[in-house]
Order: sequence, then structure tokens, then C-alpha cells
Amino acid sequence: MTQSKFTYFFIAFIFFLRVNAQDTLTHNLLWEIKHPNQKQSSYLFGTIHLIPTEDFFYPKNTLEKMSLCEKVFFEVDVEKMNDMSTILTLMDKIMMSDGSSLQDHLEENKYQTIKNYFEKLGLPMMFVDRIKPMFLEILANPEMNPEDLKNNKLKSYEMELATEAKTRKLKIDGLETIDYQISIFDSIPYKKQAEQLYQSIQSSASGDYASELKKLTNYYKAQNLNALTQSIEDEDQSMAEHLDLLLNNRNSNWIPIIEKVTAAKPCFFAVGAGHLGGSKGLISLLKKNGFIVTPVNLSLIHISEPTRPY
Repeated sequence: MTQSKFTYFFIAFIFFLRVNAQDTLTHNLLWEIKHPNQKQSSYLFGTIHLIPTEDFFYPKNTLEKMSLCEKVFFEVDVEKMNDMSTILTLMDKIMMSDGSSLQDHLEENKYQTIKNYFEKLGLPMMFVDRIKPMFLEILANPEMNPEDLKNNKLKSYEMELATEAKTRKLKIDGLETIDYQISIFDSIPYKKQAEQLYQSIQSSASGDYASELKKLTNYYKAQNLNALTQSIEDEDQSMAEHLDLLLNNRNSNWIPIIEKVTAAKPCFFAVGAGHLGGSKGLISLLKKNGFIVTPVNLSLIHISEPTRPY
């Protein structure tokens, strides 16, 4: 797997994290966060990791608020993700740690479905058979092919924001390491992952994936965190039992980091929008930890929800 494929592949995976939405939030992706003990404000921005280029946009004031900060945090340090030495050290870690293969975790008919799918993509099973299935899931969605980043059919908010940060000479960092993110996959049974991969390929063949992506994209463009998080939660319950591993524990881990770094300097945090909402989301957790969390673009509260049938 090439450096660029792995980089975009990993970014795209985070798009599929499930959320637990309970709180009612205004239609905003950009939030000011400030603790009463701090003089300066910091900012929290919800991304969608890959989006069709024609749908890409920055909410009003996003880049202006970034320019007020001294450091930009992503879920992981995107500069390290583009470093070849880092990528090479991770190659073994994307393989199933017990030495098993997809064929070991699936009935023969399901395995053949997956095999046929990847071979049509030009990926012989000998190259993907031992990769952790959740890494492969992004390839089950033809609408979200990471290769489309190269030909400008898709944009990555992380990559675009990293470029903006460099232009402004802002430092870039991550809230967690790539090693930690990869370790999550070993905590979910590979059989469960393999079944999820099979279901994803089935959804792709039926067209369900394309319609769901369109719906999520429209919710994102409307900056409707409630509809976005609920839609993702309703889409698939198969990973619900692993929600703490995939999302909630990570949100909790980030709070002390946010508290520490914002006390020292104004920071801009760009993480998947699915991390913002819900009783265990960042907005709720920041409030519980004494932060004042305010939507930046109040004029956007009354944007209507997408109503077009899919």
C-alpha cells in the first residue's frame, strides 16, 4: 500500500465513527470554548473527514478564528501521517495481530463476495486478506474512494485545514497518536469487523451507501449536528456495543488535553463532527468541566434541515 493510499485511507476511516446524540444543539460546526480561568478563547470545529469537492465549504468565520490561535489540533497529527518513516512503522500494525485472515472469520459465500469486490477494484486478496477488516471498510463505499482525493473529486477537511495552518505559520499537533487509533481495532473481534465489512459491501451494491452519504453530506452542509449524529447512529447498530472504544472514551481522553493546552495559549481544534454532540460528546463534556461553549455563527441557527428524499 502506498504512502498516500494509507494516509487518505486512515483519515477516511474516522468518518464512520458512530455517535450517541441526546443533546439539542444549534446548527453550528464552529464553537468558541473558554474556561472562566482563561483570558483567551479557543475554538472547536466539527469536520467531515471526506466530502465531495462541490460540497466543500468553510462556515463563516472559520479561518478568521483559526488565525486568532497559536496552535491547531487534529485527532492525530496530520503532518506525521504524511511522513514516510511514520507510515512504514505502522504497516505491520494494520495487519490482524493474531496472524489470521478474512477467510478465517467468514462463511465461504461471504468471503467470496468480498474477494470478488476487491478483485474488481484491482486489489488481489493476497494484498488485503490479512488487513484488519475495519481498515478495509472504507473501500466498500465507491462514493468515498480515497483515490478521489488525488483527482480532486473529494476533499479532506484535515488536509485543507492543515494547509491553512501552515500558511498562517501555526503549529500542528494531535489529540492522540496514530498508534492509539490503530490499537482500537484490536479491541474489537475480527469476526465482528469482518461481518461489518461484508455488510458494507452489500450496502454498496444495493446503493444504500450512496444515499446515506448524500444525506450525511446535506446534514453537514446545513451544520445540523443533531440530525447528523442521529442519522449516523440510526444507520448501523452493529458497532453499538463498541461505542465507548470508538468514540466516548476518546472524547473523555481529550478533555484534560484541551484543558491543559488552552490554559497556555489559544488553540483551534478540528475533529470529526460526530465527536461534538450527545451527552458524552465534546460540547457536553467541556460544559461539565466548566468551559463556556458558545456557537460562533448564531445567524445559522435556523437553517432548515434537508428534506429532499433519497
